[in-house]
Amino acid sequence: MNPPFAPNYRASGLLLHVTSLPSKYGIGDVGPAALAWIDRLREAGQSWWQALPIGPTGYGNSPYQPLSSFAGNELLVSPDWLVEDGLLRERSRAAVISRVSKSTTAP
Repeated sequence: MNPPFAPNYRASGLLLHVTSLPSKYGIGDVGPAALAWIDRLREAGQSWWQALPIGPTGYGNSPYQPLSSFAGNELLVSPDWLVEDGLLRERSRAAVISRVSKSTTAP
């Protein structure tokens, strides 16, 4: 079996959770800001973006204790893209902001 990289391969990147990206919704999401972040990494000569787990968080909102190993966290869906795709009304964005701020405590 061939190794995935050449023996002299070198690269660099950053570790950043999606929620750390800037957003008007309180936490970052997988939307326009994530694409802009990837573009900035590339411009800076970085090759990798290592992201922490993005599953729905469980007790204590820890990304390392997700409620599912297969599901994604619905809070990381981009409200901007939902509006753009016609899946969310423009006036519903305020509800998204409220939902994110209330989700900071575990059930």
